[in-house]
Amino acid sequence: MPEMNGVDVLRQLRSAGINTPAMFLSARTEVYQRVEGLDAGADDYLPKPFSTQELLARVRAMLRRKETYTPDLLECFGIQLNRSTFELSCGEAVQPLSAKEFQIEQMLMERPGTIITTDRLMSQIWGWDADVDTSVVWVHISNLRKKLHAVGAKAEIRFVRSAGYILEAQT
Repeated sequence: MPEMNGVDVLRQLRSAGINTPAMFLSARTEVYQRVEGLDAGADDYLPKPFSTQELLARVRAMLRRKETYTPDLLECFGIQLNRSTFELSCGEAVQPLSAKEFQIEQMLMERPGTIITTDRLMSQIWGWDADVDTSVVWVHISNLRKKLHAVGAKAEIRFVRSAGYILEAQT
């Protein structure tokens, strides 16, 4: 951070009465540095490098401790997409999603019944200047279809020839 370090930012937030959950992800790994971050008001401190699974587990643990926590869920056709944990669920069945799978599923669930072009998926998720092939989208869609099936969703991702993909209720 160019102007101010994370500890100073957190101290300012806490002194202003902002009590949002806070976690440090830092290359600073000395014990005294971790203690400084925690004493400044952080709920957790995770030194780099770290596992994505551990990060998500720590975030879930932090959020469970927050009294006003309500999961950020997107719901459509009986399926839920948890924006906090990158998990897709239907009933009790849950499937973790990769970052790209999550982004694709979120785009589809935010616009159910609407065709989203492959170009739009590619430009919004990978960036307009990314050097990716449409086959990358196909692979992620295929994985999402399998995960929708695994959770018993009554929704499907359908390809509309020469148009794109659409999330709709199964018929």
